[in-house]
Amino acid sequence: HVELPSGHEHVWQTDIGVAMLPWLADHTIGGQAVVSAAGFAEMALAAAAQALGDGVQVSALAVERPLILDAQTRVTTQLSLSGGVNRVEIQARSAGGNWIRHAVADIDVLQQSGPAGRHAGQGTEIALPDEVADHPEYRIHPVLLDAALQQLAAAIPDESEDASYQAVSVETIRVYAPIRGRARSHAELLEPGAEGDRGHRGHLVLTDEAGAVLAELTGIELKPVDLASVPLSLEQKIFDAAWVPSPAAHGGAVADGTWVVLAEADTAAEALAAEVTDKLTSSSRRAVSATLSDESAVAQAFAKTAANPQFPPVGIIVLLAKRPFDGLDIDATDAALKRAHDLVVDISAAAHAAVEGWKGTSPRLWLVTRDGLSVHDDEPGDPAIGALKGLIRNWRFPGEAARVLAGEPDLGATLLDVGSADVVAALTDELSAATGDDVVALREDGRFVERLVRATLDGGPHDAVIRADGSYIITGGLGGLGTVVTRWLVERGAGRIVLNGRSEPSDAQREYLAGLGEGTEVVFVAGDIATAGVAERLVAAAEETGRPLRGLVHGAGVTGDGLVSALTREGLERVWAPKVAGALRLNAATADREMDWWVGFSSMATLLGLPGQLAYATGNAWLDALMTWRRASGRPATAINWGQWSDVGMSRALTYSVLDPITPDEGIEALQTLVGGPLARVGVGRLRLDRAVAATPEFRELDYFDRIASELEAAVATVEHRAAGEDAAAAVAEAPDWSTLSAEQRLTELQTRLQAILGRELRMSPSAISLDAPFPELGLDSMMAMTVLKETKKLVGLDVSANMLFNHPTIASLGTYVAGLLAPPDVPEENTAELAADSASSVLDELFDSVESASAGSESGIF
Repeated sequence: HVELPSGHEHVWQTDIGVAMLPWLADHTIGGQAVVSAAGFAEMALAAAAQALGDGVQVSALAVERPLILDAQTRVTTQLSLSGGVNRVEIQARSAGGNWIRHAVADIDVLQQSGPAGRHAGQGTEIALPDEVADHPEYRIHPVLLDAALQQLAAAIPDESEDASYQAVSVETIRVYAPIRGRARSHAELLEPGAEGDRGHRGHLVLTDEAGAVLAELTGIELKPVDLASVPLSLEQKIFDAAWVPSPAAHGGAVADGTWVVLAEADTAAEALAAEVTDKLTSSSRRAVSATLSDESAVAQAFAKTAANPQFPPVGIIVLLAKRPFDGLDIDATDAALKRAHDLVVDISAAAHAAVEGWKGTSPRLWLVTRDGLSVHDDEPGDPAIGALKGLIRNWRFPGEAARVLAGEPDLGATLLDVGSADVVAALTDELSAATGDDVVALREDGRFVERLVRATLDGGPHDAVIRADGSYIITGGLGGLGTVVTRWLVERGAGRIVLNGRSEPSDAQREYLAGLGEGTEVVFVAGDIATAGVAERLVAAAEETGRPLRGLVHGAGVTGDGLVSALTREGLERVWAPKVAGALRLNAATADREMDWWVGFSSMATLLGLPGQLAYATGNAWLDALMTWRRASGRPATAINWGQWSDVGMSRALTYSVLDPITPDEGIEALQTLVGGPLARVGVGRLRLDRAVAATPEFRELDYFDRIASELEAAVATVEHRAAGEDAAAAVAEAPDWSTLSAEQRLTELQTRLQAILGRELRMSPSAISLDAPFPELGLDSMMAMTVLKETKKLVGLDVSANMLFNHPTIASLGTYVAGLLAPPDVPEENTAELAADSASSVLDELFDSVESASAGSESGIF
């Protein structure tokens, strides 16, 4: 405690945290320990009493933003006495080094103080646990007050699946007598807040056993926590798919039935296919082979298999050739790029053909490669094979709605990369083990599988090197993330920045660039980065004034398929051109430059999958693999797999319900720490496992997530808690007797309730959701759609399918269709189903035309 010489200010500073005070870890938001409103109240009370005496009252306490606690967190409390206003401010230093105010309150000095009388009623007893130490200097121990506030919050009806209420402000706090270790809490929930803000107000009195009032809090405002707004440390937002040892259990047998063996058009792969076919053939098994790129032969193989009931279809094996990748030979890389296109399109087509040809059977697909993935640091891998992770991630996405709405095939898939082992023997072992692993690599030192893990920042703090005498290139420079990166470089003193995009900047963009700062030269070079010669022009422009090229951010990219569109070769090439072809050309053009860092902006889609965006997911997986190749070749490389951003980039049109958006400030913090750092690939995003589990419980059964199993179990507990409270807000679940309503009443009631369902899922006011807005346009992704489907089933009491949402993608058309299903059979109804189908067709045609147009014209640094 320091009283400043002016006599008008007092400052207290100390390190608090869960290491020093373990009970602080009991108050959490989104799994993080935070200072509760009770903690801020005690800080304000203690400061006021120490500086001004006991006759004080805390007024207008407001928690402005959560204070996340580490093992030690430095907190500063400042009391200012000025103009008759006594103000307490509680601040802490952010990860970026800035002081941030977390709570503020006024202090009133009372003319008289004394006992406040007695309170009728028994109250609920609250007490400090034995392991929590008390101290005479506490006015109200935060553990006691937090227990009382939680009792008040528990009285609020659970109105939403995300409802978790916290005290955010208090009108007055007054302590009348010492509170030593225990008290009785009298909590009273008063009126709700203003319409639409979901807040509630309450009153709290603490008494002793005899009813004497010890403390009183009035005007307590409680609001549901928005987890998307809770600050997270960078360590809590970074992920990776790590290789972990995982010996497979052997001793099983390869499943009986028919196996389809497809080989890439390559002499070695076709010879291997003959060996595999021979190995799998027995009295109870047979194998049918074809060339992967021969569409008619593949279709015939599946038809032939489906027609033989004696040997039912079991699975598909695709054998791919081993081809070394040379990222510096532009002619060789063009051929490698064409091969990668062919593999993604041909494998996708084969998977769809299998699903169509084997109706009623969910096959498993095995993609078998050799030395195509990088397990150890000295393995360069092949980006064409790395891109196939994008297929695997999307196809293992569980849930009927995800598959139907996203147009993904209904099959499981495994990518098996074999090193020096015997391919046929290794494949047979994997087929007999029948694990749930989706990416497997066999090496001399064991069997490895990919698992989602939280990445770690080994080696302590790291700051990206940015030089005043260096130059930097940003592709996708006029996109949302491009402008964020540019601002970051300018603020940190970069000497020269060259921005690239396909089109010349507008007058407004030029004005923005001119006003960025006087110390940095910012120039723009137009051109399609996928076109020959453009990458070389960017390097020349960067070095034009004598500053060597020191860093590059490849952020160019476009989104891909519509929500339900099928993958086409043209669509794949359009999405891959800026991100993949552009990266190849930049890689070759900068090969002989001594650079501090080389960054590729990728997507969390490569870690989690993104149904309906197969071209986008595979293109980003290819870029990840190129960064791995660069690292193995001794060159700087960092792939940042971005999750959604708020307000910038294409993320406003590309939603992903299991991720909350990160802010531009969070993105800049990540750039400063990760660029040029030790991590070759790192995902950055606010992962919401609770939403994933709520939409599809099968999510937690995937082996890929077993390294974060404890987090998944916590998410399950959260979901179950919400489900237990749903009965208190059963307005949607308690449907009317539909048979008693007229056709007009049924339609109106259905539309209103469907608006409510979508409003909860999209976090929008139901009245703001247009009846004619297509679901994808509203931001409904496949994960959200599964929840909407479940709620609709409960609402109407019918076993409706996911195809219903695909065929009727607006509230108007869906409501019309379902109203027809609910009509009593003896009442003639208009042919609403036919009308709804016509409406849906029109909406889809218009939607996908607009998506294609917008995507083709957009360029940004999203993901």
